[in-house]
Amino acid sequence: MKLAIVVAENYRDQELNDTVAQLSSHEITITSSKTGTVSGADGGSCEATMLTSDIVVENFDGIVLIGGPGMAQAIDSKDSLYSAALGNVKAFSSAGKLVAAICISPIILADAGLLLGKNATVWDSGGVQKGKLGAAGATYKAEPVVQDGKIITANGPNAASGFGKAIAGHSGR
Repeated sequence: MKLAIVVAENYRDQELNDTVAQLSSHEITITSSKTGTVSGADGGSCEATMLTSDIVVENFDGIVLIGGPGMAQAIDSKDSLYSAALGNVKAFSSAGKLVAAICISPIILADAGLLLGKNATVWDSGGVQKGKLGAAGATYKAEPVVQDGKIITANGPNAASGFGKAIAGHSGR
């Protein structure tokens, strides 16, 4: 399976690293709002080899959104990374492909209208994010990883390994 993984500057290191560790037999491409080194919130870094805005849906089997403070900022400001990710998750879903998001990133799936009638989870701070999923028509599940059809969501760093396993186990059908 070929996956596009979207990270923001100041992404959550454990979410990327633990997810990718479970995808060793899959081809991954790290994307962001810039190419080159992208810094993690916990001192790590990764190399983005493609702009998120340049993703061609036909070239991938799925898209994975990593969370963290940078993605929260992108969502709050509705910046170019948010816009590119929003458009891409809609396109991947329309094409019947895997869409996965961890931590705060399921908010982008909610904003894209992909969670209507779906079970999903999200990192939740005082009910705010849970409420956003509910407002988008999702049924919030207080579980680490939730899969509903071709949508996989996870609630944060401690769920990243299970999130990666769920993605790796997804058949693409």
